[in-house]
Amino acid sequence: MTAGMPATSEDTRVSDDGNHAMQKPTWRFEYNLNTLILIGGVMLGLVGWGVMLQEVRGSLAVHDEAIAELRSDVAELVATDRLAEPQVADLRWRVTALEAAAKSVSEAQRELAKAQQDMERTIGALASDVRVTREVVQRIDRQLGDEPARGKR
Repeated sequence: MTAGMPATSEDTRVSDDGNHAMQKPTWRFEYNLNTLILIGGVMLGLVGWGVMLQEVRGSLAVHDEAIAELRSDVAELVATDRLAEPQVADLRWRVTALEAAAKSVSEAQRELAKAQQDMERTIGALASDVRVTREVVQRIDRQLGDEPARGKR
């Protein structure tokens, strides 16, 4: 029988004349093992939920602090970025100017190389013209005779 339950038919007694005499049932406070296990389990469950709730609250506090720290770090980075933005723009301008200058220097070098090649071709042509002119002059000298050519030298 469980605790707090009324008594059963054992509490009704038969009188000597055979009539059933009703008596007030007596309460028996008996504890069943299942009842004790159930109550213990509920108590342990409540304690476990309390511990878990405390852990969650503690973790939330730690995460709130971490979030606040991250926000301050991001604010510092944004401020640093704002301070560095003009310097970056200046560096971009400088790089663009250097690229343009390098391009113009490269084009000038190409033009100089082309001019040098043209000059070498012209000198080569002049050298061959001088050679032909010398041969023509030598032939003319031979036809006129060697004496005037020797006298001029």
